Amino acid sequence: MARVTGGILGELSGKVGDVVFRKRNKKNFVSQRPETYNASSSPKAVSARAKFSVTVKFAKFINAIPVFSNLWKSNKIKGENCFSRLIKHNSNASASVHPTHFNKITPDGYWLPLTNLTYSIDRLTVTLGTFQKEFTALQLSELYLYAVLLVYDPAVENLAPFELIELSRCPIPSEYSNVFNAQIILDENEKELIKKYNWGIVYFAAVGIDTNTGNYEWTSTIPKDLILQ
Repeated sequence: MARVTGGILGELSGKVGDVVFRKRNKKNFVSQRPETYNASSSPKAVSARAKFSVTVKFAKFINAIPVFSNLWKSNKIKGENCFSRLIKHNSNASASVHPTHFNKITPDGYWLPLTNLTYSIDRLTVTLGTFQKEFTALQLSELYLYAVLLVYDPAVENLAPFELIELSRCPIPSEYSNVFNAQIILDENEKELIKKYNWGIVYFAAVGIDTNTGNYEWTSTIPKDLILQ
């Protein structure tokens, strides 16, 4: 592999014929693609590729949601961009068929005091307890509860092994006495998709903007199971 250090080629990526261009750490690299490539068929390699495919689908979905993309972009963790950070922090969490409880929609943050989740045909009802004092001490505006629903284990044939749904966000009042019940209303498309799967996981996080600094403040991801059928 030869490194391109001059600026003649500009920023290149992808392949031209049997030549492959890559950019890593702000440096360009060029290499010749092998004529043949035999992927290992060992169970371990097949499982690793399947898990990575699940992780990529999860990361693409989360990265397409502006508020989450901004969090991963602004967080001081290793990774060239928010997508690569999502991949890194979810690669060991995914199963070979679908994401798990260990996947994250937000980087690690404050604790989210989510104590209960109930599901009815047209809504999710979420019960929040008291946030930790370090979080409540912040002067936050636009504080919302965000939720991403994972549905998996299809109840009918010819469906994807899993699907992800961005649910409507719910405003969280700046002050409440010990307990707050948030309701997330499901639209018709969401209800129809949910009917087709047996199980679900909802990934929750609270996100607000610090009025003093203008920076995002957020909680860690909290997952909750759902029995859909």
